[in-house]
Amino acid sequence: PAQKQLLEGCAPSAQFFYVPEAEVSENDVANANVILGNLPLPFLKVASNLEWLQLNSAGANGYCDPGILRPETVLTNASGAYGLAISEHMIGMVLMLQKKLDRYYCNQQTHTWHDEGAVRSIWNSRTLVIGMGNIGTEFAKRMHALGSEIVGTAGITPIGSQEKLRHRAEFGISITKEFWGLGIGQALTAACIDCARKAGYAQLELDVVADNASALALYKKFGFVEYGRNPKGFRSRNTGYQELVLMRLVL
Repeated sequence: PAQKQLLEGCAPSAQFFYVPEAEVSENDVANANVILGNLPLPFLKVASNLEWLQLNSAGANGYCDPGILRPETVLTNASGAYGLAISEHMIGMVLMLQKKLDRYYCNQQTHTWHDEGAVRSIWNSRTLVIGMGNIGTEFAKRMHALGSEIVGTAGITPIGSQEKLRHRAEFGISITKEFWGLGIGQALTAACIDCARKAGYAQLELDVVADNASALALYKKFGFVEYGRNPKGFRSRNTGYQELVLMRLVL
């Protein structure tokens, strides 16, 4: 009820209809100006009056395909809405694994007293986060707050949601300096390239400071090629402007 009051208070002159997902009809969709929620794609072909579609998910796969939505329809997603809930769930899962709580739960169900061996602590542990979207970032924050050291992060980000840009993604990676040379960067790069391929991207792009010879060598090893330079693309507090090398990988 509180959420409904909040919505209706934002648009007091609008009519609101609350329909369970399984009961949505084509007639409901055809008459709607705004839809909040994820609908089966075939239903949207009759959405001739739809001005705005707000998804419940961060992913918008399929909704951007040609012919699904009118060009005039605004499409927004729920990116950033689940970082808190899912990152806290992930913390719970980490604690379960570190303390072997799943094993002890099973023992409890069978009234078995059995030592499952040594457990580990998050404190003074090292965490590697692959995928620095909202969920990955929030998880890293919470692991760090519990005393874990974040040694590396990496992820891919869409360049844009328009059809002309949807084939491109940007790759980013960061490794704590004391952990350079251990193969972490190579493993993260390989994982992100694999994810980009599976996600259907045709081109992966990055930029790297021109003086970072080891990073340049790593990217070239994976097939990235230079396509340009930005002489003042990066500004460091200590060294001032630095040149960026622009690179891309055809997937």
